[in-house]
Amino acid sequence: AVRLQPSRQFTARAALSTGFRAPGLTQSHFSRVNTNVIGGVVTDVLIVPVADSAARLFNSKPLQAEKSVNVSAGFAFSPNDNVTFTVDAFQIKINHRILLSATFADSVTQAILAANNFTNVSGLQYFTNGLDTRTRGLDITGTLRMNAGAGTFDWTAMANYTKTAITHLDPRPAVFNGTPSTVGGIIDSPKLGTGSRVSIWRSAFAICSTPIRTSRAPHGSWIPSTIPRRTSTTISARSPGPRRRRSVTTAAICTRARKCG
Repeated sequence: AVRLQPSRQFTARAALSTGFRAPGLTQSHFSRVNTNVIGGVVTDVLIVPVADSAARLFNSKPLQAEKSVNVSAGFAFSPNDNVTFTVDAFQIKINHRILLSATFADSVTQAILAANNFTNVSGLQYFTNGLDTRTRGLDITGTLRMNAGAGTFDWTAMANYTKTAITHLDPRPAVFNGTPSTVGGIIDSPKLGTGSRVSIWRSAFAICSTPIRTSRAPHGSWIPSTIPRRTSTTISARSPGPRRRRSVTTAAICTRARKCG
């Protein structure tokens, strides 16, 4: 991480980091049978570990750890003591994301399962490192502090833009090549593929009031105390395609101690 402050009003910052997430125990060893309705037909779908013989029939591979590279840069600007603006851009790249595979439940799948003595199920799924993604975004905030009698009002506005793109998507298992299988890919959604993007705008506005009272302590000193006030923050998100608006309201208690004259 790097931080540069050429003046009292302006601060620039940047950071670079890497991370990883190992496969969970359930992702590596979990198995069960789900009963689903697929195309109006009741189907028993077997979820198995990648090392299971049933998963091997459909070209499963040992799970790898997810690996990420995170880059961010931004600045903070305060033209005076009561106003602050911040702008931060970021990118998060994740390789080998772990997810549940598509539901392999077509006639070709059932024939392969039956030929290998799996006659009590009609479909199969397993966990796979089938996806790489890149997320880019921008965070913008503005804060204004106003005196209000014996206390203050803090006005905060925030906006966030995030875009996630699929940079790599594994093809469907090779066992389906050259067959009339209707399995479209390694994951279920037919709309997702390499280059697919999902963009989201979020915004929020908050007010924090901090009335202050004082009380005299021994030896003639003053002790500041606060009266908490409940405030609310509303966050809304909008995504492309059919327009949907989602609102989440959270409540917070804002307190701040401040020396009184």
